Amino acid sequence: MFERRSVLGALVHFTAWIGAYSVVTVVFTASESRSAYALLSGWWCALYAASITEPPVVTAVSAGVAFVAFDLVAQAAGFPILYHDISGINIHAAIGSLERALVFVSPIFLNSAVAAIRRTIPQGKPS
Repeated sequence: MFERRSVLGALVHFTAWIGAYSVVTVVFTASESRSAYALLSGWWCALYAASITEPPVVTAVSAGVAFVAFDLVAQAAGFPILYHDISGINIHAAIGSLERALVFVSPIFLNSAVAAIRRTIPQGKPS
């Protein structure tokens, strides 16, 4: 169903996001705002990884599906991810998981939009 480049792009996206999130959480253990810093750092790191790997937009689908599954399992286990409170598994949790998935894959969408704009701008010779 998913092509290899899409799955590898999703894997790089997950690794970049979760790696930066985890590092910031550990380094700023004493800070009350470590979760917010970790969220922003993970987002920017994932955006940077997307700018390097240039995954296709369909990568957002595979990453989003994987994130929703991971998020719901984490909620069921009582482990909060991406700066939210655990509310149990119900329709609100599922909707919240979809919202977090959109935030999670937004670097891929943003990178794809910027790449499309760059392709449409003609490259001129510097004078």
